[in-house]
Amino acid sequence: MNLNNVNGVVTYDKRGITINGKKEVMFVASIHYPRSDASQWKSLLQRSKEAGVQTIDTYVFWGHHEEREGTLDFETGFFKRSRLIDVRDSNEHCLIFILGNKNLPLFLKLAKDAGLHVVLRIGPYVCAEYTFGGFPPWLYLKKGLEIRTYNSLFMKYMENWVKNIVNVIKPYTINNGGPVIMLQMENEYGAYAQWWNFPRGHFYIHWAADLARRMDVGIPWFMCEQGDINSLINTYNGHYAESRIESHFKRFPNQPAMFTELWMSWFTLWGEAIPKRSAEDVAYASARFIAYGGSYVCYYMFHGGTNFARNPGGPWLTTSYDYDASLDEYGFRHPTKFYHFKNLHEVILKYNNLIVNNEPLEIHKYGSISDSSRSELYFLSNTSPSANITVSLSFLSKPINYVLPAWSVSIALRRMESVSGAENEVFEVLYNTATVTLPETIQGVKSINSTGCSSIPSQSNCTSQPTSIRYILEELPSETQIQNSNFSVRPLNQLPLTIGKTDYTWYISDSFELPTQQVNGGSVKVDISPLPSDYYTIYLSLKTKSGETKDFMVTQLDYPKKQEWDVGGLLGSWSIKNWFSSGSWDVKSDGVKVDEVKEYRVKILCVSMGIPHWGNRLERVWKGLASNTVLRVGGKLIGGWHHVVGLQGEEKKYFTGAAESLWKPIASPISELSKKLVWYQITLGVPSPQNATKFTNDTLLSTVLDLGTMGKGFVWIGGTDNLFEVGKYWLIKANWPEKDCVAKHEFIGGTYDSSKREGCGSPTQRFYHIPYDVVLKSKDERGNVTITLFEEIGGDPTGVKLVLLAG
Repeated sequence: MNLNNVNGVVTYDKRGITINGKKEVMFVASIHYPRSDASQWKSLLQRSKEAGVQTIDTYVFWGHHEEREGTLDFETGFFKRSRLIDVRDSNEHCLIFILGNKNLPLFLKLAKDAGLHVVLRIGPYVCAEYTFGGFPPWLYLKKGLEIRTYNSLFMKYMENWVKNIVNVIKPYTINNGGPVIMLQMENEYGAYAQWWNFPRGHFYIHWAADLARRMDVGIPWFMCEQGDINSLINTYNGHYAESRIESHFKRFPNQPAMFTELWMSWFTLWGEAIPKRSAEDVAYASARFIAYGGSYVCYYMFHGGTNFARNPGGPWLTTSYDYDASLDEYGFRHPTKFYHFKNLHEVILKYNNLIVNNEPLEIHKYGSISDSSRSELYFLSNTSPSANITVSLSFLSKPINYVLPAWSVSIALRRMESVSGAENEVFEVLYNTATVTLPETIQGVKSINSTGCSSIPSQSNCTSQPTSIRYILEELPSETQIQNSNFSVRPLNQLPLTIGKTDYTWYISDSFELPTQQVNGGSVKVDISPLPSDYYTIYLSLKTKSGETKDFMVTQLDYPKKQEWDVGGLLGSWSIKNWFSSGSWDVKSDGVKVDEVKEYRVKILCVSMGIPHWGNRLERVWKGLASNTVLRVGGKLIGGWHHVVGLQGEEKKYFTGAAESLWKPIASPISELSKKLVWYQITLGVPSPQNATKFTNDTLLSTVLDLGTMGKGFVWIGGTDNLFEVGKYWLIKANWPEKDCVAKHEFIGGTYDSSKREGCGSPTQRFYHIPYDVVLKSKDERGNVTITLFEEIGGDPTGVKLVLLAG
């Protein structure tokens, strides 16, 4: 396939990337296509173009496209209902694509139509705060495989993936008329090899570079944060990178200086306040990189999007991946970053030829008034965090003093012009990174408030609340399930049991009795080793002599440490001695006498809070209870653990509306459900814009679930034929040091400080993104949508809202 019947050529040298004979400073927007719905792509690409970027950067997540070994999917997506879109080629022939967020060819075609280049970072390791660093889950199960090192089994699978993805994208490379101008192999490997994997890492990374060469795609390859590969361009990531340019040119004199990830802010973990980074500071980092000789700046992220389904890495990574980006999680323009960067790009690209055709001098000057351009472009920097400085511009024929704001870069032009036959010197400041100039009308900046209604101009029907709610209690594993499950003397690693299937595993102890002396003063003690990557709910299960089983929640643990608790803890401050000596107790009017209890079990529900995306030896990641977790009864070791994988509701597919006869209606919160595992199914009307005439053709609609009254769990929208996994939710409040909490992040000079956060004391994430097209396609014949929530810790489903946003 040739998208426009014009083949392109990409070359590079010290001063930059040249595409079809034109060398430009390259501004790049990082947008991960799987983190948005395909229905959003066109708008995201058009808005990126509007901001003055020429190129889109995206990772390709291997695990996203090959969830099952040997089955590649570059068409569908998270949303189960098939949607089609037709686009035109250069000859106006209609091309039909499936509208799914796995449809990389569609994303590339839309980028081409928007007039944008594309840089693809194919991994296979990508990091990106994505589950397992982008690797497919089945790779974890391969015996003898060691990830990201000179291991023949890993390299076999990696080479197979690289060949597969290259075959998919070859029709879309610029030398075949497509938008793809460069590819990345591996990711940030230099530190990995140095710290953990030398010398086999050295052999591996050189093998990976040779693999790239053997693919013969006809466009350049690069590696970021590598430093010892000459055959590929070496690039840099961070909050700032100008200090690395000098050493880069000494080591790689014929390669451009590329800033492949200028971090817009940082990602967010559950329980944290929200990291922000000012537009002024990001612009400062971008301008400084150009001033020192760089010619490629990629904003990571320009649009962060959403970690749908079970794809957050982490652990503890939130469902939102907003990243304080120029286009927010929903695709709306950031009120300052979008426009401040747009202005920067316009200035740089207007004087592009001065930059790419000249070496930067020590005073960060490009060009000369004595050459044909008769112009000089200056980058004047003030690195003081707080003090303005006065700079004497002695290079002017009539020197002047110029006040340079703290922690800023001013881009200024000196030029000579002829006026009535006389030479006239003109000096003007074109841009200052610390001075934000916004248009009179800011397009599409809308906020979410308690009702959501301010998000739509003159709009009264922007929020819908439940019209019906029903529930099913999640049953704890039955004795039959326990006996038929995996048994081990020590707890097993949850990951190989659940990978690619569920986040939930029950760890259930072997049964035990309380001897007489224990009834009169003993305790049941559980030691849980610190595992700051999962969430645990602990139950004490009592089996009566009549065969009846009763389960009582003991505690819930995040960031668990060693736990010791006694059976009496079920009734608050009562001790086990007092509890049992009374002969009976009552829990929620469900009485059980001690002499009726035959045996006990401890049942622990472990919820995986994300598979790590970074670290040493990913193939050795352990999830769930540690293998040295023990259960003691009054000091006596109780041996053996059963492992029941998944939930009853997952097996019976409650999230599709199955098991109709089991659902019970509710009209108000039921306090008895607060300590239960509960499935809720909520019917909501779809809010629609009442005053759509106020919108422009560029208006983007989006929807969010307001889950401010819920607790923790997982959420779906739709049913059997149109199911969409929204992802994890948790209303944990941001617990952050008071000294680092700010009501609103303001520009303060100095190196970026990620400790300064917003939203302290509020839930880390209250609103959960559902693409508007998904909502529309999920409607039933009555115009309603069905939301299913699995609630783990107690919440009020009557307060759930579906909110419509526009921007």
